[in-house]
Amino acid sequence: MAELNTITQQATTRAKDAAYVLVGLGVLGAQRVAVSGQELRSRLATGDVDQRVAEFRAQVAGYNAPIIKLAQEVDNRIEDAFVRLETTMKPVEDQLPAPAREFATKARSQARDLRSQVRDRVNTVTNVEPAHKASRTTAAKRAAAK
Repeated sequence: MAELNTITQQATTRAKDAAYVLVGLGVLGAQRVAVSGQELRSRLATGDVDQRVAEFRAQVAGYNAPIIKLAQEVDNRIEDAFVRLETTMKPVEDQLPAPAREFATKARSQARDLRSQVRDRVNTVTNVEPAHKASRTTAAKRAAAK
């Protein structure tokens, strides 16, 4: 029976030791998490993230230029087509009866307003000054020359 008591005591001691080891590992893990959290907070506070965001924006800015150029080209072509359409439709509109002429005038005015709103929205998104004034003048001159 003495052997059974010895074995029981050894098993109890080893179980306690194992429990202490587990608790110790848990404490070490919690400390590592706390330290990692503090390091992250300090990196965020020092502007490391701001630097990375600035670097990312610089990279993306390189892609913006071709997209903005393409958007301006599309805008200019749409403006040319719009001016051409207005120039072509004006003589036809003048020959319409008064109610139809008023309707066509209102429709053209609303289309112009919509075009302006779309252009302003695109210019706001791309942060580009509109080049449409020059293109409108050029398109009007071309249309008048025809």
